[in-house]
Amino acid sequence: MPSFHFQKPLVIRKNNPIEVKNEKEEIIGNIEKISSRISFQNNHPLYSYSNDTTQKELATLTIEIGWLGEDGSSVVYHNLDPSFDISFKEIPSSDHHLHIRANQKDHRIDIIQTETKSIVKILINHTDISHISIDKSMSGSAVLIEYREDSPLPPAFFLLSFFIIKLIKEEF
Repeated sequence: MPSFHFQKPLVIRKNNPIEVKNEKEEIIGNIEKISSRISFQNNHPLYSYSNDTTQKELATLTIEIGWLGEDGSSVVYHNLDPSFDISFKEIPSSDHHLHIRANQKDHRIDIIQTETKSIVKILINHTDISHISIDKSMSGSAVLIEYREDSPLPPAFFLLSFFIIKLIKEEF
């Protein structure tokens, strides 16, 4: 299972990028707060090991009020290539400690944490596709994200999923 990790930020600040590494400890990009969004920019294509260091924004997160006629606020994931948006909302009536849901075309996406400080699972159409955990064995406290390559969503989604949770828990 491919994975990414980065140092867990206490707060997300402008002009303070968070370096993202893959399972081989190679820097693959940065997550950064830019203006009113959180952005993932890659240093090179995620599965290419070229030395081309041109940065390209792949995806962003924004907080939106009344997104496409929905009530209240939601966190919206914007993928740039291919272009699509996914709006996430918390399910307050869930039996889980945290339950966030979205629908993207033919896919139902659930982000579930059964109890405080447990692993976070991302389910697509009820299939366990990704795990997010805090790994204290790495220097400091690192966020570790593992995902299945056969997912219908791009790797940038999984990288930003930690921030979907963070925004929903802290901003709403």
